[in-house]
Amino acid sequence: MEDDTYNIEVDSDKGWTYAIYDADGMDEISELQVDAQESEDFIVRVTVPAGAAMDEEDTQSFTVTSQSDEEETDSFEITTTALAQFYFGLTAPAGTGVQIGESDDYTVTINNLGWDNDTYSIVVDSDKGWTYAIYDASGATPISDLSVDAGESGNFIVRVTVPAGATAGDIDAQSFYRYISGQ
Repeated sequence: MEDDTYNIEVDSDKGWTYAIYDADGMDEISELQVDAQESEDFIVRVTVPAGAAMDEEDTQSFTVTSQSDEEETDSFEITTTALAQFYFGLTAPAGTGVQIGESDDYTVTINNLGWDNDTYSIVVDSDKGWTYAIYDASGATPISDLSVDAGESGNFIVRVTVPAGATAGDIDAQSFYRYISGQ
């Protein structure tokens, strides 16, 4: 037996993006040199597309062929499963001033940074018992949840009412709770 170099080819049944790297994961490769009577490892990185559904699978078929003898070949398959990623960002104003006994609206944005479309249940708690109501982005329709597609943003309105018994300069801290459920 002699040292040999092997070509590595990959075919994805759904067209997911893949890359082959050396064992250190530093250099992308398409061939691998192997000393006689030895073995070498390589790393495969698969990029799951943003539109992949949770538990969707892609099978990558690998063919490894000797450069010195094209008849010497082997193949194997790896199946990659998309997992749900529920990443999101929340943008809200740092504060707003409201007259005693009055209401004011402010907009909050949810950025769905995950791979799946998600529905966010929205709850606002008050430190001092002030009244908060959640509305759609137009401010006309009360809502309790907001659906946001993967990679998109959604807005909702928080309407705060300062009670007539409040004192000038009172500050109320709001806590937002977002419950996420993949669709």
